Amino acid sequence: MGVISGLGATINGYSCVEKFTIVGEGLDNAVACSSSDGKVVRALTNKDWKGECHGYGGTPPVMPGALLSFKGGGVGGNGICDRAVVTCDPQRAEIIQWSIWVSAASGVPAANSAFETATAVALNPGSSKGMGVGGGGGSWKLDIRCHNTPPVWLSADLGWPNRSRGYVDAIAEWEQFLDPNTNMPTEGDAATVILPVTVSTSWTVPGICLEHAIEVIVHDRQNRPQYVKSIGKIGFSGAASASITTPSGAAYPAPL
Repeated sequence: MGVISGLGATINGYSCVEKFTIVGEGLDNAVACSSSDGKVVRALTNKDWKGECHGYGGTPPVMPGALLSFKGGGVGGNGICDRAVVTCDPQRAEIIQWSIWVSAASGVPAANSAFETATAVALNPGSSKGMGVGGGGGSWKLDIRCHNTPPVWLSADLGWPNRSRGYVDAIAEWEQFLDPNTNMPTEGDAATVILPVTVSTSWTVPGICLEHAIEVIVHDRQNRPQYVKSIGKIGFSGAASASITTPSGAAYPAPL
């Protein structure tokens, strides 16, 4: 048995994957009792698996609450996306990055699979250069979570769990270097933030402003003043049928 390189590996055919991890778990049921002779004992137990995948681009390949077939590295299964995060840092002009986290979803998993060969790697995943909120130049992060159901282990599923979609929530955070009172919402009020991905596409997140902070650094370790930084945070609200708008223009989440 030889070693395996990550060269050209992807998962589910996703484009521009940086890395992925899958962890299979046997749920611990250790006990000690009067007849265990001073030792801890364990018995056969239920199973579970979780995975995460990180890549480049302004839109995750799967959104929280959606089912998917997640496989690679010797563990495979039918999963559900729990969380997706998109980060953008215009100051460093880094490539925009996405991350997703998934869990086992539908009982007995699909057959295990080796690493897949990349077939559709995007050659231009998108720079964060100039993609600050409202022209303010700072970084932003969109964190979307689906509070999926807790696992249930059915007797017919050989110890593997079932999960299904829950309620979607999201937090958008950003910073800007303009005047603190420019284009910043008031805490506690309704607000919408537009998070640019390209010059013509963006995420739009409606909700309630949860935080408006102002950071003033009088001097750093080289005794230089820093630009005043404004920091905003909006919590998504689906009131009145509001939805998050993805860079493709789709409304998320889709109605039940």
